[in-house]
Amino acid sequence: MPVKRKHLVSALFSAIFISSLIWIPVYGVVWGVGLIFNDVVVKAIFQGGFEAIAFTYVVALLTAAILFPLACTKLGRRSKAGLMVVSMIVAFAVLGGIASLGIPTDLTNSAISLLLIAVSLVAFIVSMFITRGMYAKIDF
Repeated sequence: MPVKRKHLVSALFSAIFISSLIWIPVYGVVWGVGLIFNDVVVKAIFQGGFEAIAFTYVVALLTAAILFPLACTKLGRRSKAGLMVVSMIVAFAVLGGIASLGIPTDLTNSAISLLLIAVSLVAFIVSMFITRGMYAKIDF
């Protein structure tokens, strides 16, 4: 076949990444409407929106980073719904754990958001390579 298993996994991860990018224009429209109708300070709009975008990316990317490698195991093939719930719980736990680091270190919300995005992107990329290796070994 001209399509290899690694291409299937890469397409799956690409779809998750692209779908998480869709939120950027949505937040842009919300920011613009808020600026026009509420006369809100631009800095407050962009700062709040950046934190909301960070939350969206972190949850989507971390859930996918945890879910897809586990779905290639025997446990994942038996209970897909349970695996999704566990992946989301772990993603929210990581999100809360990293966000709580900002309290003792006096990091700003924007710095915490950047840290969360960086951690989730690294986990997402590493997970893609792990999943590609695991998926190549699955016997159908």
